[in-house]
Amino acid sequence: MEFEELRKEHKIFAYHISPSYGVEGDEGGFSIEIYGNGNLRYCTYKLFEEIDTLEMFKLTKEQIYQLFKIIQENEKKLEGIPTYLEDGKEHKNCNEFEFLGCGKVYTGDITKTFLPLERLKNKEYYKIYKETMKWNNLLYDIFEKVSVCLKKAGIFLTFENCELSEDCKIRVTWK
Repeated sequence: MEFEELRKEHKIFAYHISPSYGVEGDEGGFSIEIYGNGNLRYCTYKLFEEIDTLEMFKLTKEQIYQLFKIIQENEKKLEGIPTYLEDGKEHKNCNEFEFLGCGKVYTGDITKTFLPLERLKNKEYYKIYKETMKWNNLLYDIFEKVSVCLKKAGIFLTFENCELSEDCKIRVTWK
């Protein structure tokens, strides 16, 4: 797909984090979705309930182009990524990623793994989960690039948190 073909229904990037466990009414994570027309949808959740807050922002065409380029540059690498990434660990959070043209990917807490060191530390674990660690490293790298791009727009995105500057171009809040 070319940049000029992007429309409001094309989700360029989406990220959703939710806790693996908790009590009804606890904080239930957040999601951020960025569409081809520049719309950015940010939601916070309560556990076992629907959306707690929903905010809409508008990114510039240049910002959308930068995000599109990041996803496009990694399109070939993402082609074979499994829908579910299991690493055999108990996770505090569940993470969901979506990339333009690549579908959704579900995984646990994302960390960057230095594979040669992991192979030395725990050879059996490395043998079993080497591919998952490679995929998680790719997700980590793409996420970091997207975060840097969004930071320039006043949106501070980490794996655990998202803060939106009051300076964002258009902001509408529903509670």
